[in-house]
Amino acid sequence: MVDDVKRLPPPSSGPNPLPIETVRDLLGIVRVLYAFQRSKGNHGYAKELERAGQELRRALVIVIRKGDTAAHAEAWRLADDAILRIGWAQDSQDDLTAAVKLAADRVSARQYPAADREAKRAARIKRG
Repeated sequence: MVDDVKRLPPPSSGPNPLPIETVRDLLGIVRVLYAFQRSKGNHGYAKELERAGQELRRALVIVIRKGDTAAHAEAWRLADDAILRIGWAQDSQDDLTAAVKLAADRVSARQYPAADREAKRAARIKRG
């Protein structure tokens, strides 16, 4: 599957820090794509996205815990592998649109009415 795809070349100008916030954003996108592929019954794609998510999480853990040049190099390798998996599992632009709608629906389902939020806020203020 993904193993026969060419790897990205290493950065040419020395050690490059892994962009942690960007990797976290990508992890969120992978989670939505995973949920979407599972809902379509595409378990092969979902499995690849699960592996990509695991690689992104490992990359973040390595960089956050160690943070040295070797850690960033290993994290980049993991992130690059994850990106290849994501590209393989993402089969069309329509899927991305549907995945974004799925994510929006999931967020909307967790929203509370403004009156409830205001009542909870007022109760917190009253308690001190």
